[in-house]
Amino acid sequence: MDTRGEVAEVTEDVQVAAKPQRRRYTAEYKRRILKEVDACTAPGTIGALLRREGLYSSLLVEWRRARGRGGPGGGAACRWCSSLDALS
Repeated sequence: MDTRGEVAEVTEDVQVAAKPQRRRYTAEYKRRILKEVDACTAPGTIGALLRREGLYSSLLVEWRRARGRGGPGGGAACRWCSSLDALS
């Protein structure tokens, strides 16, 4: 501000990040992850797997439910997953 009460113009370089795209997982990837999770027996191994793959445990819950329903052919699939085949 100067002495006359005027506001000095501030120029900033504002960059807007592009909207991130939702990750999509193939049915084969989901089957592979569920198979690996089913093989985990030691405490902490599922958490390590999820961290390694960058996944949340809620995805496992959804994928397991979809596998139990049989995917699109055997009932309603995961409400977020459009690419679910039968995950058996």
